[in-house]
Amino acid sequence: MKIVNFFIGRNEASTMWFIESGNHNFLNFRQACSIESAALHNPGIPIRLLTTSTLSPNCKYTNILKALPNFRAELLEISSAFHSTPMDSWYRSNAWADSTHKTEHISDALRYTILWRHGGIYMDLDVIMLKPLNGLTNCVVMMDKNRPNNNIMIFDKDHRFITALMDNCLKGYDPDDYNTCGPGLLQQMYEDGGSLATDMSFLRKETFLAIDIERSGWFFDRDRTASVFKEVRESYGVHIYNSQTKNRTFDIGSGCAYELLAIMNCPRAYEALSSS
Repeated sequence: MKIVNFFIGRNEASTMWFIESGNHNFLNFRQACSIESAALHNPGIPIRLLTTSTLSPNCKYTNILKALPNFRAELLEISSAFHSTPMDSWYRSNAWADSTHKTEHISDALRYTILWRHGGIYMDLDVIMLKPLNGLTNCVVMMDKNRPNNNIMIFDKDHRFITALMDNCLKGYDPDDYNTCGPGLLQQMYEDGGSLATDMSFLRKETFLAIDIERSGWFFDRDRTASVFKEVRESYGVHIYNSQTKNRTFDIGSGCAYELLAIMNCPRAYEALSSS
């Protein structure tokens, strides 16, 4: 795996970024499905998975993804990622180190610094792409009319909204608050209004969050399959809400929405899952 050198000035505004910041050596099915779906629906976009730990050569999902021509996994050196960014002092302060939410806080901070430095598309590893991302720029997705989310973010490098987001995270950081630099901070900035929102868009929830977190169980309920597909028919992708459904699985052949979405959008990952 190539180590990312964040001191090199590169124009990667069209890159799609995924981050695995939990120091895991193996990818799971959900993560592989997310990445594969992004690569298949966006063949002209480089897909980069940044990991904080070296992926094992024995990981079947990593080996499947390596066959995708626009995919590459890169080992992320965290200190260099934050170096010379608005979040550098936050990282060096180690205020996050003793937090029970440090993995989530590092993940939030990394997605902002990567978008600020490089630009591009950030996606959580529990999003399944359903169609190409054509024409979207400088935007976040709304969970509802007053709550923007940070699980899908598309921005030019050095965008002032991302700069302000990092500044506000730095000023108001609370290691005991799970949401201190996450959607709660975006909501606060959205409600404050001002000129920050004049050169960006807030996408309707139907673009990615047509199935909201309260209905996340629908993805695993065969009786809800038709309802899910009706809801997401115009969506770019779907969010599986790993925080809510991480312990949910499906039986091969069950016909639940998650299984059918996987068959259609991440066939290689699904084949590996079904043969194991």
